[in-house]
Amino acid sequence: MNDTIVFIPALLKNSAFQDDLLRRLNGETLIQRAVNKARKIVNNDNLIYVFTDSEVVALSAERTGARVYVDLEFDGVAHAKLVDLYEYLMHSAASS
Repeated sequence: MNDTIVFIPALLKNSAFQDDLLRRLNGETLIQRAVNKARKIVNNDNLIYVFTDSEVVALSAERTGARVYVDLEFDGVAHAKLVDLYEYLMHSAASS
């Protein structure tokens, strides 16, 4: 059993160039590329999570089939929120 979970942080507030996450390169956004790379690690989209602080990025990530965790209030520094997300992912993986 593969117990690997892929966690992709896609935070606009931490990005120097805010539209880079959605810019297309050869027809794919950075989010799509990251999810496709993650699929090479795990064969189950339920184990690929994108964490974002943007509804637009969330929509793009949802279109890839990955699970999306959106926190519009994330300030990029709140370590406790990342710990909460990790615990949520561990619980979700254990119950699936």
